[in-house]
Order: sequence, then structure tokens, then C-alpha cells
Amino acid sequence: LFPTRRSSDLISPQAKYLLNFYPLPQFTAPSLSYNYQIPMIGRVSSDSFQARVNKSINNKSQSGFSFGYQNSRNENPNIFSFLDSNDSLGFQGTAFYRRTFSRQMFGMFQVQYSRQSVRVTPFFAGVTNVSGLAGITGNDQTPGNWGPPALTFQSGISSLNDPVQSAFNRNQSAAFTGTLNYIRRPHNFQFGGDVRLQDAARFGQSNGRGNFGFNGAAAGFDFAGF
Repeated sequence: LFPTRRSSDLISPQAKYLLNFYPLPQFTAPSLSYNYQIPMIGRVSSDSFQARVNKSINNKSQSGFSFGYQNSRNENPNIFSFLDSNDSLGFQGTAFYRRTFSRQMFGMFQVQYSRQSVRVTPFFAGVTNVSGLAGITGNDQTPGNWGPPALTFQSGISSLNDPVQSAFNRNQSAAFTGTLNYIRRPHNFQFGGDVRLQDAARFGQSNGRGNFGFNGAAAGFDFAGF
């Protein structure tokens, strides 16, 4: 349910600016609890690639390499036609070397690197500082968190809200692994160890744009309070 626009000198400049994001009702029917409809069509696309190479150097040595890559992109609109994007990128590479030292002893050495990142971009991020232009202060107005604050109404009027928050998450790791196997019948001994470096980075806020809630206590009707 969307409100009907009315002009008045009593409306604050902040409310006037945010009211522009509400489209006009498309129809009126007293028996219906809504007056606006719009199709919301999202789009998902992805790319992936895998490669593997194994090589026998001689009768005692083998080496190989594998690589995997995947990228996906999601675009999700809401009822206000705010189009948010969610991009994820991941790849992993592994190289190994296997050496047979004798009939009883052989070893495996491996290096691995992987990286996974997810970037969430709201519709207004880096494009329009909605809060600043409306004259609203107190929320985070860095470019990644540009956009309108959430407006919530108890009467059923649709909340002006872009639920997606700007975020960038990255996980990456690098590892070296070595194992040595020694066979002496009837026993099999294995020695080894690994060194691993892991990095996890998180950038973002849970509610960078803030929110305003209206319940009608100030003006008798929630939208009038807005």
C-alpha cells in the first residue's frame, strides 16, 4: 500500500525529498489492501573454469597443477525499483610434486592458494547521497552507504527500504604441505606437516543508513508523523 502524494508547506524538506521515491498509486479499490503492483525480475549469471595438468618427469618424479575459477553475479530489484547487486568471485590453485626416493620411501609436497570474495553493492552506493541531499544527518554518509534511511509505518504503508547493506567479505589462504612415507613391512610410517596462512577480512556496517519508525503517536497517523 502506497500513500497518495499531497503538497503542503507543513511537510518537512526531508520528507518532501524522500516522498519522491514513492510512485503514484496505479489504481484504487476500497476492497483491496494494496494500490500498486510491479513485476520484480532478478537476474543471475555465472562463469566457471577448471584446468588440470599432470606430468611424469621420469620414473621417480611426478608433478601437477590444478586451477579452478568461479564468478557469479546477482541483481535483485525491490518494489521501489532499487536494483542491488551481489558479486562473488572464487578461485583455487594447487601445485604438487611427488618423488620416489626408494622402494620403501616416497614423498609428496604441495602448495595451495585459494581466495573467495563477496561484494554487495546497494543501488545508490557511490551514485547518489540520498540522505545528504534530503538534509538528514547522523547516519553514515560514506559513498558505500549512500541511500535513503529505512522508513517503517505501522498502518500498512510500504516501508521505504533498501534492505541490502554495502559489504565486502574476503577469505584467502595459502598453504604448504609436505608428507614423507616409509614402508617397512608390515608397517607403514608417515611423517609430515603443513604451514598455513589464513586471512579473513570483513568490511561493512549492519545498518549504515539508519531507520525511522512512525506509529502515529506524534500526529495521530503514522504517515502524518512522517
